Amino acid sequence: MIIRLSIEKSVSQDFRIKSGEQKYDISLSLLAVDSRAFVVLGTTALEDSFSEPDLLDGVGRLYQQFMDEYFYQTVEILTDKQLKHRYLVNGLKFESTKKQKSILITDVSRYHPVKVDIIHPDFRKEAVTLPPLEFAYTSTNKKSHQSLDIRSSEISLTPKAGTLRLITRDYDTGEILPQSMGYSPESKIWQNWFLFFPKNVFKSDSNNVVYKNLPPGNYTVMASQDGYTASLPSFKTIYDDLEVNGEQWLTIRLSEKSLLFAVGFSTLYPGAGHYYMDKSIVQYTIPAVLYTGAILYSWNRYNSYVSSKDEFTRYQDLYFSESAPTLVQQYKIDAQRSYDKMDIARTQLYLGIGSAVATNVLTNTMLMIQKRLSK
Repeated sequence: MIIRLSIEKSVSQDFRIKSGEQKYDISLSLLAVDSRAFVVLGTTALEDSFSEPDLLDGVGRLYQQFMDEYFYQTVEILTDKQLKHRYLVNGLKFESTKKQKSILITDVSRYHPVKVDIIHPDFRKEAVTLPPLEFAYTSTNKKSHQSLDIRSSEISLTPKAGTLRLITRDYDTGEILPQSMGYSPESKIWQNWFLFFPKNVFKSDSNNVVYKNLPPGNYTVMASQDGYTASLPSFKTIYDDLEVNGEQWLTIRLSEKSLLFAVGFSTLYPGAGHYYMDKSIVQYTIPAVLYTGAILYSWNRYNSYVSSKDEFTRYQDLYFSESAPTLVQQYKIDAQRSYDKMDIARTQLYLGIGSAVATNVLTNTMLMIQKRLSK
């Protein structure tokens, strides 16, 4: 192919008559050789005429228009997200200056494939390839300015998303912690903004689960389970699943709560040990209620015992100090009645104390049995 530049004196005499200066018409033609003859494949001419000093500028304008009409095309990529796009066009990097839903690409070759890669940091890389147009070597090519014949293609952007598999293990044995009724396992995860301050994506789930569709970034993860001390915050960087090889996972080891501490708490107050070991509300409420009832009952019986004892002592003193036979007999009867009340209150006090001790012993025994059965 040959590109021929033609510069001819303008046939219009108007300007030359008025100014006395010669003007020139310029044109560009695309030629091909066929059987020793030139075939014109396309021609572009400017409507304006140019003087000699302006010819260089005119040739530049002519060349741009010639390329626009025969070689360049405009491509529009329509997306479903309004944002500042970052993209590659056949390997060259570009970036839009404002948020928009489309990318307008000018001055790209009509006769070569056009590959556009979207490389926005918040979305997965997407690409679209437009096939080349057919160039006619033996006939006149279609003359069309690139701004009048725009090729469009649509593309859907998928936000980057990562997956995290969370595994909780026993700190001492290394075994995966059980996930069943009665254990109430829980884990929490949130994305960090600065250090470990929450930004978004706060989720709560069981342990040994898979968190899906997490925006890439830095995360804080915590886990807890009944009978185990809650973990300290763990930090994990999540990447898009397509950017990593293999599964993204995090192991958190939880330390089992001390039976010694549980027995100590239960000894101080039955039910406290079960609460410390994260048992059900029934398991720590019943012994707490029974123990509280036994203590209150014992306190009431103790006060009744002290009151009856004081009353017995008073009637006893009156009995020994009185000389009248009738009053002596009455004081003896009153003293005996007070003594009987004191004796009953003492027995009931012993029963209340025994109930409190029994509740304490049974609660601690249950703790140790549950600990052994959980092994």
